[in-house]
Amino acid sequence: MANGAADLIWQLWNAGEVIDDLPLDLSRIRARKAMPSSVLEDLSKRPLFGWKIAATSKAGQNTWRLRTDRRARPRRASVRRRR
Repeated sequence: MANGAADLIWQLWNAGEVIDDLPLDLSRIRARKAMPSSVLEDLSKRPLFGWKIAATSKAGQNTWRLRTDRRARPRRASVRRRR
């Protein structure tokens, strides 16, 4: 299930597309929130770069039912250089 969610997110990300929600067969993945992120790391051929901090506000943590913030590593391709 995580691979399916990660594959879909990867395809959308690279195509510059968005969707309103995951398809029903993938929506249960929310119960295991960190799984797609770990699979996305495997899909990227670029080195990982730094950390992205998510759910740092209490409101964000409440949305995801977290006790603390969550951290995930973004792909290098998502880091933009200044020109």
